[in-house]
Amino acid sequence: MKKTFLFLTILILSVTPKSTFANGFGINEHGAKAVAMGGAFAAQADDPTTLYFNPAGITQLEGSQFSVGTSVITPSASFKDDITGKVHDSEKPTFLIPNLYYTQKINHNLSAGVAVFSNFGLSTEWKDDFPGRYLLGGRRGSIETISINPVVAYKVLAGLSISAGPVYQIVKADFDSNIDTMVASAGDADLHLKDLEDQAWGWNVAMHYILNKNWKFGASYRSSIKHELKGKSETSGVPNTGVYSLFNQNISADLELPPVAYFGVAHLVNKWTFEIDAQWTGWSTYDELNVPELGKSSAKNWNDAWTYRLGVERKFNQRYALRFGVVRDMSPIPAKTIDVTLPSGDRWLVGGGLGMQFGDLVLDLAYNYLMDEGGTFNNEAGADPLYPIVKPRVTGDFDDIDAHIFSMSVSYKF
Repeated sequence: MKKTFLFLTILILSVTPKSTFANGFGINEHGAKAVAMGGAFAAQADDPTTLYFNPAGITQLEGSQFSVGTSVITPSASFKDDITGKVHDSEKPTFLIPNLYYTQKINHNLSAGVAVFSNFGLSTEWKDDFPGRYLLGGRRGSIETISINPVVAYKVLAGLSISAGPVYQIVKADFDSNIDTMVASAGDADLHLKDLEDQAWGWNVAMHYILNKNWKFGASYRSSIKHELKGKSETSGVPNTGVYSLFNQNISADLELPPVAYFGVAHLVNKWTFEIDAQWTGWSTYDELNVPELGKSSAKNWNDAWTYRLGVERKFNQRYALRFGVVRDMSPIPAKTIDVTLPSGDRWLVGGGLGMQFGDLVLDLAYNYLMDEGGTFNNEAGADPLYPIVKPRVTGDFDDIDAHIFSMSVSYKF
């Protein structure tokens, strides 16, 4: 069992997790049962994936329990340029968001566990003629995270549990932009900010309260984590001499990933479970993306934001359960700083899923459809700092932003 757990941990760490599909560039696809219920899971907290949503809930779990899962996300977006009227479609990649959880009941009051997940990430890529290509990340932007979170949970009173644990987080980022060579026959060159990496520590705390057989309550908090990314910048399509050599150097960028809090209440009656959750994300930590060595920066000035989640489950018997969920996800991005790496507005998600139990083995499947309201872009187009030029503002609308999200989790009790 220990060798299997180690192998799966290494496998998950080798997968590149990235997405754009909770508020901002948060990720909420951490377990198929929760995904089917719109992410409303902080109060139920009754399978190993609660190590992410509300770790205090693991005192409900007997014996040793293990869960591994993934979400497959296929997004798309477009931008209509007001000046030319042309519609620019983003590339349409497919992302995998893996997760792994293990819990252990130590005694009646004490439980422990470890989770491996990715709760922040973005990846956006535009084609060669996209008008915002001179902005920082205007061709491609990517932020990837993986977090390892051991926790201890303790039942302090009948029905009341608390938990705490450290979070070790790894971040990688890359940004590609174009450079105007000022030579029509040469076209644009490329600026690559690559291999930006850092590791840092955070923490989380949580509580879970079972009032009676019909009511559960939960709350959890994950701290912000400050990163100082270090990497390098390179150019291609230009001579590696003269003034262009200034672009080829070591670089750094500060990034503070925000705190996240979940609050949930679940009502269980007969074979039905209803849960309502509210999620707060402190996106005001994300105020600027700055690369001082190159004199390039991108103001963000994001706002703290709320997400509201409703989930419903209907159990038919000991083996099968049907689930539904709906999410209203409020955007933290001000209109004046909406940018090409995350062209997003307020969102709706709707979906459902199926749970199947075969003895000690549980299989959960889920699907969500995301609809993003997009936004209007009326910002600077970017300028090459080597020349005293300012390009015309880019104006237009990000539209047709949606995503299909498929999730699967397999859990086993020993």
